[in-house]
Amino acid sequence: MDYTKTGFGKRMLKKWLASPLYNIDRINERLDAVEDLMKHNEVMVNFQDKVRMLPDLERDCSNIYKMSAKTSATLLTFDRLDMERLRDFFNLINKLKYINEVLEVFKNCRYLFKS
Repeated sequence: MDYTKTGFGKRMLKKWLASPLYNIDRINERLDAVEDLMKHNEVMVNFQDKVRMLPDLERDCSNIYKMSAKTSATLLTFDRLDMERLRDFFNLINKLKYINEVLEVFKNCRYLFKS
């Protein structure tokens, strides 16, 4: 049942199983999206290959949020910034740019999808 390729994919599947949809329209939308992907296997495989290389962005964002919440109560100057945290933030920005490249998979073939 679990064919997820990423940490956040595993969490999403767990969430979907623990809190299933009850709205029939939303269920049908999800089924339509899956059907679209199954019809276009080459697009799905290309997307999976790119997604597999994505880091766990949800966890990275959460860590940066926690870091900013801890430091928001105090006045910070550039001298006091932890360079490792700053590096983590810039790395996250680069990872977010990579998401753009991942989504490019669908840009040229979006006309194929109904959902």
